[in-house]
Amino acid sequence: MAAKVYCRTTAKGVQTYYLTAGKEDYYLFDADYRKSNKEFFSQGRYIQELLDAKRHNSTSVRRISTRLINAVRYIESEYAICVFQQTAKKQQKKRSNKMFRKSERACAIAV
Repeated sequence: MAAKVYCRTTAKGVQTYYLTAGKEDYYLFDADYRKSNKEFFSQGRYIQELLDAKRHNSTSVRRISTRLINAVRYIESEYAICVFQQTAKKQQKKRSNKMFRKSERACAIAV
């Protein structure tokens, strides 16, 4: 299952962004309420769509998408999950080079 990013309005004037990877939801960050962000992220967007959102017309969607990419990279390193294809390829390369190392953390979710 591919990872999705979505937002919810949690308080007046505050939107909270989450990452759904597998069966788990991961908290990313809070941001000020913007109608364009609500329209774009409320139904959930796949990671590939998030990378394409950098060319969106709305500046707030572009800024949030860059923040989301950085937050998702942090979640990948913190919880040892693979969301981006680049991370999965990197993990496979590490595993093939150092097959018998015990301390290596492998990705919990493969793309």
